[in-house]
Amino acid sequence: MKQRPPLILLRRILRVHRQLPPAMRALGDDYVKSEFRRHQTVTDPMQVHLFMKEWTHYADQLQADISRDGARASQPSDSHTQSNSIGKRLSKEQLDLFSNEQLGQLFVLKQEAKQLRGPQDSDNDTDALSRNK
Repeated sequence: MKQRPPLILLRRILRVHRQLPPAMRALGDDYVKSEFRRHQTVTDPMQVHLFMKEWTHYADQLQADISRDGARASQPSDSHTQSNSIGKRLSKEQLDLFSNEQLGQLFVLKQEAKQLRGPQDSDNDTDALSRNK
């Protein structure tokens, strides 16, 4: 039986998540599964295309970050920022494209990720999510 492209992409993302620390993996797995479930009934071809495009970009970027960090971790270094270099900040322009619902989801995800990193993670930059709500 031929698998549907969204299922193939979901499985790819979950495989990439296996390379993350356990807490990050659990958070990522839960989030991606809920997003794929939430979009399971979408029929608008443009929305499906954008969904697939963005999640494919996420998988590619995360794999590149993990590969880069893996190479860096194998080299001697004084820095212990390996987990901090996974992902990237969203620009104000990118955040402006989000709906209020998406901003709410992003805020919840941000709070959960902060809890995983612990109290040493302070948010010194201006909180773009709060500004845009």
